[in-house]
Formats: sequence, C-alpha cells, structure tokens
Amino acid sequence: QQQQQLLLLHTRDFRVFTLVCDTRLQALRLLRLINQRAFFATDAALRQHVADTRLPDPAEARRTLSYLQDFCRLALPNALWRLTTVNENYAVCPTYPQYLFVPHSVTDDVVTAAAPFRQKSRLPVLSYLYAPTQAAICRCAQPLRGMFFRGSDADTALLCALFRTGARGGVIVDARPQLAALGNMLRGGGYEDPSTYGTQVALCFLDIPNIHAVRSSLQTLLELFRTHAACVRLAAADIALCQVQDSGVPSEHVSAKNSPKGSPPCASAASSHPSSAASTPVESESSANGSGGEDDDDEADGTA
Repeated sequence: QQQQQLLLLHTRDFRVFTLVCDTRLQALRLLRLINQRAFFATDAALRQHVADTRLPDPAEARRTLSYLQDFCRLALPNALWRLTTVNENYAVCPTYPQYLFVPHSVTDDVVTAAAPFRQKSRLPVLSYLYAPTQAAICRCAQPLRGMFFRGSDADTALLCALFRTGARGGVIVDARPQLAALGNMLRGGGYEDPSTYGTQVALCFLDIPNIHAVRSSLQTLLELFRTHAACVRLAAADIALCQVQDSGVPSEHVSAKNSPKGSPPCASAASSHPSSAASTPVESESSANGSGGEDDDDEADGTA
C-alpha cells in the first residue's frame, strides 16, 4: 500500500498548513497548482490575474478600515500636526498612504521636495502620537547621503520641524547595525548626522539584522514552541495511560483512545518530558547575517 504524502505550506505570517495527498503524483500536481496561483512568471500573467479577480468595492474597503479614523483616535489634527494631501494619488511615495500628517510649520512644497532624499521616497511622517504628552513616533527610510555626504535642505527642514514638536528634542533610532548602515553608504544610502538637527538630538543603532535573518530567527523560535507543545501533549497522554493502567483497567480498552498512534508505553513519559525539548539550544542565523547591509526594503528603513 502506497504511503500518503504530506504537503506543508508555510505562510508569511508563520502559519503552517498540512495537506494530505493519497499519492506522490497528487502532491506534485497540487504543489504545481499552488505555485501557478501564488507566483507569476511574467508581468502580463500578473496583470491578467488582477483583471480576472473581483476586487472589493473601494467604498466598502474605506468603511472597513479608515486610515483617517485611526488618526482621529490619536486626537489629530491638532495645533502641532496637520493633514497633507500631497500623496493623494501616490505621486510622492507609492508605498505610503494617501494622507500623511506632518508638522504645521512645514509646507507641502517642503514635504514634496524632501521625499527624493529618502530611499523609495519614504520621507519622515507621523506614525503615532501620544496625546497627553505629544510624544511622537515618525517613520522614514534611510537618507541617500552616499560616500560624499549629500544633504537636502528640505529634508533637514522637515526633520527639524519634527523635533520641534517635542519638548525634549528627539532621538533618531536606526534599526540596522551600524556596520550595515556604513555599508549602505557605498551604495548611495547612509544614516543621519544628529548634529545637523540641534544639540538635543541623538542617534542610536538597534543592531537588528536584515529582514531575512530576523524571519529565520523567528521561524526557529516558533519551531521550538511547536516541538515543546507536541512533547507536552505526548507526555500528558502517556501519564494518563499509566494512571489508567495502575487502576487495573486492561490496557487494550484504553490505549487506542488515550495514547497517540505509535507512542511508547508509560515508561517513555520521562523521555518525552518538555524539558528535553526546551533544553535544546537554538542557533539562529541572525548574527551571521547582520553585517551584510543587504539592500532590502525593510532593512533600509529607520525611525526618526
């Protein structure tokens, strides 16, 4: 009898789906079908897929998730922050929302002029505001300073205005390792010089590796939790079987219901104790990949 084939699907949000196929040929056909639906060999195939797909009504989508309603929850706009529509048609930054919040003292011309100085035009804009103290978190991509330390008057004016909204200056938090930020300068990127924005501005690096190393590290951690949970279930089933056997009930009446398929007798409970799984050291690739400075969308982003 041919053994069943398992097809494991690992999603980007770390969920795992197990598909059971009767034959290897069936599993290969299913895998080919999934690849055809998930990946497209040409741009024309992707455009055809979009044309054939029924997209949700834009009005319904806006009612479901309103970007502006979320900012109203943060008591915006206010005396310090205003709404700008320069990106209403995604002309300034295609990967930013249509509506952005910037300091009141900055004009739309300055906002538009500051965008090209940031990677993928991801200029500094407001992400979160703590209303009681007006403490703000603003997001942006790395500046395109390069090896010759280029500057932008519009970018400097925008950042200075951001820092003036706070009573205690500000901190530029670069999520990358410093070595990766230096490496990006060779390819036209770089990082901010805090002295440009005043004496109350500091710069710190978080030393977070690139997105690929972070994803691999998280995947390893999730696998550890899954192994730990499986060991706990196996140990609980074996302990329950031992307790039933000690009560004098014949094991053939309970083993099929209480013991997982192929599980050993009660003597194996100690070997499958969760401590045996939890004590295994986890080695991730984070430290190995952290200094590469690879050109990745998320790796290049910082937070002002």
